[in-house]
Amino acid sequence: MSELVSAEAFEQKAKRRLEPSTYSFYAGGAGAETTLEDNLAAFRRWYLRPRVLADVGQVTTTIQVLATEVALPVLLAPVAFQSLAQPQGELAAARAAAAAGTIYCLPTISGVSPGECAQAAPPGQCWFQLYWSRDRGFTRELLERVAEAGFSALLLTVDLPVFGHRDRERRSGFAFPAGVPLPNVSPELLPLGSGHGHMVDPTLTWRDLEWLQETARLPLVLKGAEGAGARRPRRPDRTGLHLGARGRG
Repeated sequence: MSELVSAEAFEQKAKRRLEPSTYSFYAGGAGAETTLEDNLAAFRRWYLRPRVLADVGQVTTTIQVLATEVALPVLLAPVAFQSLAQPQGELAAARAAAAAGTIYCLPTISGVSPGECAQAAPPGQCWFQLYWSRDRGFTRELLERVAEAGFSALLLTVDLPVFGHRDRERRSGFAFPAGVPLPNVSPELLPLGSGHGHMVDPTLTWRDLEWLQETARLPLVLKGAEGAGARRPRRPDRTGLHLGARGRG
């Protein structure tokens, strides 16, 4: 692992080790990946502007994120089906985040329940990413399990009312794996291969966030609320924003 000195090196290593269709799922973006390419190019245009003679004898990367202290301003984002890359999947990612002193975000599309994930990380160092389905009863029960497991925040994906086409996945023949348990998905949507297009309730509006906050009773972060959508006046108090930059929808 010592030769992997950059994110790009890890990506190339993964490309060599994974099945091509699995790699296309992890690395690909929506459509022809125009947004994905633009986002990567935009990120490369950011530069660090150093300050000089600023007394850096004692420095720290520790910050507060929603009242949780983390060792560095980098969190592990939700990635579905992590067990395709490594048998321990989401549990290994949660342990790695804990070892680094930061937060892990468990995805809805996961073979691991909130309770199982919580056993792999310290209390309060896990968030849960929610695809909010039409099944309100199941959603309520899921949120109860998230709260009981000690998760410290809820990350609601808001930029995916329908699943878009992903050209790279279609070319590689990727299909959702059979036999992987999905404890965070409503049984009405299983098997996922036929139901993933209805994973999210397309009728959701800003008003529905009030029900979600009352039910979850956790800090709420909106994932994918960019541009004008993030400035809507009805956004509830105590709501954070997570800007999506992968063009994955």
